[in-house]
Amino acid sequence: MALGAGWVLALTLFAARFLAPGVALGLALVGAVGLVWEWVRQPRLRYLRCRAEHGRQQWEISDDGRSWRGVKCRPLRVAPWVCGLALDGRHWWLWPDVCDHAELRALRRLLAEARDALDEGV
Repeated sequence: MALGAGWVLALTLFAARFLAPGVALGLALVGAVGLVWEWVRQPRLRYLRCRAEHGRQQWEISDDGRSWRGVKCRPLRVAPWVCGLALDGRHWWLWPDVCDHAELRALRRLLAEARDALDEGV
């Protein structure tokens, strides 16, 4: 978002210096509308948790952290800085950089177990 605002500002300043003021104003308005559109389209914060239920992992997602619904979780990529997940077929990217080492280790273990269970066809 900040990078987009920087580009809009740079393009507007360039247009104000080298083009007509009306063109600069038009570019600034189009850029501002584009930034607002991107901001509105950004996905909301979601909460994800994993519970053990009947000896199997049960992944759940929530918008507010209070009401949870079960989802099917398939790990796409488990890496040190980012984890790719398919939750009910929709792809999500998880940046676990706010976790401490114990939480991050537990998350990777759960995702590896989920991937192994899928490989075994459980």
